[in-house]
Amino acid sequence: MANPRTISQILAEITVLYPLMFSVTPEMTATWSAYLRDLPDDLLVMALHHYVGTAKDNYPPSVPALRRAAADLKRLAAGVPTQYEAWENLLAVGNGGYRVRITTDYDEDGRQIIQHYKIEFAHPLIEQVAKQMGWPKFPSHDDVEIDRAHFLKAYDAAVTKLTTADMELPEVRAFIEQSRQPALMIGELARQLEAK
Repeated sequence: MANPRTISQILAEITVLYPLMFSVTPEMTATWSAYLRDLPDDLLVMALHHYVGTAKDNYPPSVPALRRAAADLKRLAAGVPTQYEAWENLLAVGNGGYRVRITTDYDEDGRQIIQHYKIEFAHPLIEQVAKQMGWPKFPSHDDVEIDRAHFLKAYDAAVTKLTTADMELPEVRAFIEQSRQPALMIGELARQLEAK
């Protein structure tokens, strides 16, 4: 988890990178520490480098921008494919059946070797979205362009949900979970009363 020294070093680096737009105060160091303390030091440093290397404008990063950059790095490290890589993988998987490959190799009896193999989903997220869309009957051969648009939208939503969960502050996540429990208990109580 990020220690105050790492936060101070990052703020100093941002000041050097953006000297006319950024200056550090003690209050800023304390606030940034509060909002970034759950991120590991090495991830936080790399998130700053990622932000600087991929920024589309010339503005210093904010706390949310650094959290987003950290979430992007975690997504990249987890090997989550892009939308188009996911679509290509779905098409390659097909309906999940076996495929046949005739090789140029021969067995000891002189017969050509035929391999049976299955193409797997490249990432569990692709499989999850594909199944939500109706795989193995999805995509249909009749409306591939429409199915592609729907898949890309659903996959983007799944990646966004994954990334948003990584950006969430632990305190906020805990509050949501804590707040959700009474609602679940009320729903269960209502079902029990209806059953009587």
